[in-house]
Amino acid sequence: MDALFAVGVGIYSNDFLVPKQNKQDIEKLFNFFEFMDKLSGSQKNHLADFNALESLWLSEIPQKTITKDARQVILDLKEVAEKYELDSYLIDSYFKAKKYDFSKFQFATAEEFNNYAAGAYEFVALISSRVLGLKNVEDSCLASQAKASLHFNLLTNLENDTKNGRKYFPIIELRRFGLPDLSYKSAIKRPGAFREFIEAQVNNYFNLQKQARISYKFLPYAARLKLKMTIDTNNWLMRQFQKNPFLVFEQNIAPNRLVKARFWLARLVGG
Repeated sequence: MDALFAVGVGIYSNDFLVPKQNKQDIEKLFNFFEFMDKLSGSQKNHLADFNALESLWLSEIPQKTITKDARQVILDLKEVAEKYELDSYLIDSYFKAKKYDFSKFQFATAEEFNNYAAGAYEFVALISSRVLGLKNVEDSCLASQAKASLHFNLLTNLENDTKNGRKYFPIIELRRFGLPDLSYKSAIKRPGAFREFIEAQVNNYFNLQKQARISYKFLPYAARLKLKMTIDTNNWLMRQFQKNPFLVFEQNIAPNRLVKARFWLARLVGG
């Protein structure tokens, strides 16, 4: 959710945009999402810890001891949810979808994939927008930005997810391109099909970004600048994947300082 966090940081860091109390609420909410992402991104399997946190959120007795910091994260989430009257369905759905990040699985249908996208990404955007106070930003634009972030993350983490048995792209989508899976071995055996698949996902990403762009004008300048800088970097990387799809198997690909400087200059001048 890098793009969403860019908006949050842009607003959170500007004293003129957010009252002190709201800043504390934003910090609590983002701490929760960051905590969950670190937990799912760890080399160790923390499914038991995740289940315990979900139980605490549901006011059930956890089956595993929870650390003081983890407990506080959930208590803060409950406080923010109550204060802003957040729909519990959104957070319940987030937990349900997020559980996949701790498991080995293969989505079979587009519906399964879309349900995951909604819970783990789109609903996060909706929840965050309520606390950030983005009243003029349409939910559809938030959903598009969230889905774009999902496509970006799935491609940049493709090799790691595949090795760990997390297969987000549904079987029906792979079959459409004649691919059994997205391993490096399969990509080498079917380079043409793999190229077409990656190009299709990159096109989906840019189409979603185009839909989300409609809402940028409603963001405060600081948030808009942070968001566009993040998206500029993401777009650069996705274009590299367009040129050479096998770069998805490489690590630590990033624009050099000169390219980043051009991004900054363009945004500072153009906003």
